[in-house]
Amino acid sequence: MENFGYAVLVVSLLLVLVLSFNVKYVRKDHVLIVEKFGTFNRLIHKRGFCFLIPFVERSYKQVSLLQTFHEIFLHISKNKDNEIFFFRASFDYKIVVPQDFVYSSLTPLTTFNLDVLNAFEELIGEKVKFPIADDQLEQIKETIFAKATAIGLELANFEFKHDNNILK
Repeated sequence: MENFGYAVLVVSLLLVLVLSFNVKYVRKDHVLIVEKFGTFNRLIHKRGFCFLIPFVERSYKQVSLLQTFHEIFLHISKNKDNEIFFFRASFDYKIVVPQDFVYSSLTPLTTFNLDVLNAFEELIGEKVKFPIADDQLEQIKETIFAKATAIGLELANFEFKHDNNILK
């Protein structure tokens, strides 16, 4: 009879342990991305505790849906005189399609920073002259907004500034 008591205790502890790893808390203004057998299954938007099916589902990532400020510092040295120009791009972003944002790359914001730099270099290239033409800035802005939309971001308050005083 003693062995039966130990067996029940061990089974109960294992059950509590397995279940405790499958109870997740979703914070306010966040979304939980749930995978089933390693692929995207669902989003949990509801604030509070949720239960995932043991050994079948796992929480992949919890993502904030709040608007966040982000700043990127760029340096471009591609003109005929090999001058180095510094730019600052600042914007507020909000994740509107969490699964696109999370699954777009391993580090979505770092990849987006590179996209901003590439858009700037492609459209301005070797012809950096100041002031930069409004149509060039508008093209850059359109390219960046398109790339942001592709990874599930919505941008607001977007600004580009030429700033050679960044390192001073």
